[in-house]
Amino acid sequence: MVKIKPIECSQCEGRHKSIFRDLYAAELKEMECSKRIIHSKKSEIIFEENAPVRGLYCIKSGKVKLTRLGLNGKEVVVKFAEAGNVLGYRAAVEDGRYTNTAEATEATELCFIPKETFSSLVKENPKVATQIIQLYASELKCLEVKSKNTTQLPVKERMCGSLLNLIEDFGFEKDGCTMNIIISRKDLADYTGTTRETISRIISELKKDNIIALKGKKIIILRHDLLLREANN
Repeated sequence: MVKIKPIECSQCEGRHKSIFRDLYAAELKEMECSKRIIHSKKSEIIFEENAPVRGLYCIKSGKVKLTRLGLNGKEVVVKFAEAGNVLGYRAAVEDGRYTNTAEATEATELCFIPKETFSSLVKENPKVATQIIQLYASELKCLEVKSKNTTQLPVKERMCGSLLNLIEDFGFEKDGCTMNIIISRKDLADYTGTTRETISRIISELKKDNIIALKGKKIIILRHDLLLREANN
């Protein structure tokens, strides 16, 4: 990972979507003095599951895949993160170990904030603590829903639901129909909880039904209404 000169937090657009949006000027200055800007290349590991926590990472630009090993040793994609999302905050709060592995899925710029600075900000500003609680509750709810769907829903419904979740998180490109995230079939399979072969079969079915189309590695949603129906949503 390449380290470059930090920029001012007050000028960061992603901060306004993060748990640090309510920091005061003095607190922003404290964070600026201790943080480091890191550039990660595509497929580069940012931190690994079970590694001792050193701090947390706020995504300035790019996208990151969060994974963990399942009971059978198979990699499970927990979520995908984008600008404004904070990684490793739970481990930093608990002063423990990272619960996931974070990997850049494209060129990504992050701010690394040492755990000591983070702990100080949480103590100084109750609004940050509130944001953390709300973020944790939201992520826990998403994991519960995903776990329930994995055990109860047919795989085609789950995969269509995965596409809808990604659309909700990342939206579309300017054309209004191309998903604003490039995801491999393996990652989509690990995110859905199935095999790459099954994902390929379902993609072929959705293409045949003119629900989606492919343009290189990008997925184009032709009929959002039918995708919702396939997800039983």
